[in-house]
Amino acid sequence: MKLTEDQEFNQVILDALLEKMLGRYGDRERWTPLERPHLSELLYCLTKSYWQARDKSGTVSFSTKTRVMFALGVALEDIMMRPVGDSEVGTFEGVQFEMDAVTTKGEKVEYKSKRMGVKRFTEDFPIGYYRQVLGYMKMHGVLKAKFVVIFIIPAELITWEVEVSQEELDKNWEWIKNRRDLRNRFVESREIPQPFTFNEEYECKGCNFRLLCDIEGAKA
Repeated sequence: MKLTEDQEFNQVILDALLEKMLGRYGDRERWTPLERPHLSELLYCLTKSYWQARDKSGTVSFSTKTRVMFALGVALEDIMMRPVGDSEVGTFEGVQFEMDAVTTKGEKVEYKSKRMGVKRFTEDFPIGYYRQVLGYMKMHGVLKAKFVVIFIIPAELITWEVEVSQEELDKNWEWIKNRRDLRNRFVESREIPQPFTFNEEYECKGCNFRLLCDIEGAKA
């Protein structure tokens, strides 16, 4: 048997993935006064969000790796979550959201797929996930929710019941509202959020927009 890499056909698949991603996210007029920010946009680097809004073709935002990970995530979510319940979208206090699933019993479910192991995940629980899950809980007015994670290598599925106090929920929501207001001020002023300021340090590693931030940061 002879194996020859077919890069042309590979690109056909990647281009089709890009079309799907642009179809899912590209209809949004991001970073305009008329648009209400999505929760996930507020949880991570605001400068990256600004650059993504200007990458109309998606070729910088959606690298080959990003497209493949998108395909894996969407496919797994469809297989794992749709038998559980439908997704739910809405807006709460000027922030858009999309809950992965709401069961027939009314249980709120957030889903993630991860390549890291269970031990590492639980010992260093991602702060973005924490803020996202609690944000959804606040939006739905609940103190309990389901958090489902499929670990790809080694393959494992774990569901946690998340329970928080009203105080913890409100504190997290205050952080989100502050980010919402901060983002909106940048939109209204048409300014670029200062690079390396509104992000976690790890987000810069491997970021497709790092060069733009380096250039912009050098002007300061």
